[in-house]
Amino acid sequence: MRSMKISIIIPTIGRETLHAVLDALILNKKSVQFEVEIIVVFDAVEPFESLSQKDITILKTQKKAYAGGARNLGLSKATGDIIVFIGDDTIPADGWLQQIHDWHLAHTAPEAALLGRVDWVDRLASDRFHRWMNDNAQFDYRRLDQGFPPGWQHFYTSNISVKRALVGDELFHEGFRGWGFEDAEFGYRLAKRGMNLHYDGTLQVFHDDEQSLQSLKTRTQAARHNALVFELLHPEVRILPRWWKRLLLRLMILLMVPLSFIPEVKWWRMWKREWIG
Repeated sequence: MRSMKISIIIPTIGRETLHAVLDALILNKKSVQFEVEIIVVFDAVEPFESLSQKDITILKTQKKAYAGGARNLGLSKATGDIIVFIGDDTIPADGWLQQIHDWHLAHTAPEAALLGRVDWVDRLASDRFHRWMNDNAQFDYRRLDQGFPPGWQHFYTSNISVKRALVGDELFHEGFRGWGFEDAEFGYRLAKRGMNLHYDGTLQVFHDDEQSLQSLKTRTQAARHNALVFELLHPEVRILPRWWKRLLLRLMILLMVPLSFIPEVKWWRMWKREWIG
């Protein structure tokens, strides 16, 4: 059976969780028979000295490039048939690499791409707020698990793989700042090139990034700004609610005030208030 080479690109701001991600990847790599390259891109921060002894390509951006710019540097060095994007805080499960390789070997069309699932690490998985975050303000897995077909909006670079033949010379747009939409915009352009995105909920990574109401507020503000950047790049796409949609959302926020004693309602109202500005 022929094999395909996998290139894994990980942008990082120097989070300590990167160690756990790389340990899991190296363990995965030891159990496979195909070629794998791991590319870690430090975004304007000094690389960890401890990584110099590992079979990893270490890169560093010369100035702050954010996630998109860091991934672009990784793409410029990647030589694999399959490009995999994960985060510096998303830890792959055992067998993850083999599962990706086998799927792409069975779906050889250049347009075939694979989205996996992002779950919380054990210490966060039982927390009510984090469970709500995963299915609402952060990802859309609830609908995907119910059979909703994934599209470019679901191009989550925490756990996704695409053929290099599809990516070609496409790069992430470097006009985005902070969290949100730089990956969806890249996915939108790939969709215009014919990307056929599939979802497999059994392909797991575990997210080690503790959240709070303040971080939700900050991320939503960044996402709103980046949504405007997206709309400027693609005027045919409307992401932010306007006119009657905005009015309807404001009305829903007001009508749900009496239910704010329910944590999920409280979190939803704060999230949507930041989203509409």
